[in-house]
Amino acid sequence: MLKKILTTLNTLIFLIIFLAIPMSNMAIAENGKGFNINDFEKTSGLTKTGAETGHTDTTARGIDLELTIGYVINIALSLVGVIFLILMLYSGYLWMTAKDDNKAIDKAKENIKTALTGLIIVFGAYAITKLILGLLETTVNK
Repeated sequence: MLKKILTTLNTLIFLIIFLAIPMSNMAIAENGKGFNINDFEKTSGLTKTGAETGHTDTTARGIDLELTIGYVINIALSLVGVIFLILMLYSGYLWMTAKDDNKAIDKAKENIKTALTGLIIVFGAYAITKLILGLLETTVNK
């Protein structure tokens, strides 16, 4: 029974994170009217600003490789942060519902230690990545 509840809870969390949050951006109101995502190019003023500053080429050719790698890494690290949060919530739930079951408490403690170790590794990877990308950016711009 508990396994079925946890499976349902995990599915619900997945749906909230991967469906509800991106959908909330579509509900943004603009000038008291509903935001139409298809009219973004017309209503945002970015086309006019780009034309005035000489940035009319909107193809992917203008994006540098190191910036693209940086964006991908930042997205991946953000997802790892979300996974860490979910693991911590799950471990806390296991610990709170363990009562006097020492095996369940030990499992929860092990999950917390593993999640924290993973978070430390991710922060280290993030710091190293920022350092290397910063060095690449200064080298390329010279």
